[in-house]
Amino acid sequence: MDWPFIDNCEECVGGTTGLDPCDNDCLGVPGGTAQTDACGVCYANGPGNPLWNTTCADCLGVPNGTAQTDACGVCYANGPHPLHDLCGLPWRA
Repeated sequence: MDWPFIDNCEECVGGTTGLDPCDNDCLGVPGGTAQTDACGVCYANGPGNPLWNTTCADCLGVPNGTAQTDACGVCYANGPHPLHDLCGLPWRA
C-alpha cells in the first residue's frame, strides 16, 4: 500500500490523496519555476527571464541557429552569401 507523505513542497501527497509529489526545478527549488532553455541554461522564471535562449542564439536571435555574421557585420540566414564579398555587396567583375 502506498502511504501518504509530506513532500518537498510541504504538501500531503501519495496514498489516497490523488496528488503526486512536487518536483525540484533545475535550480533545485522544490516546486520552483526555473526552467532550462534551448541552450541548456537554467533560468529562474523560465521564459520570463530576459536572458532566455540568448547564450546560444545566432545573429538572427534563433537559439542554436545557423545564421552567421560576415566580416562587415551583415547577418546571413545560412552563413555569408557565396556571391557577395566580405561586406555583403555583390561581386563586381
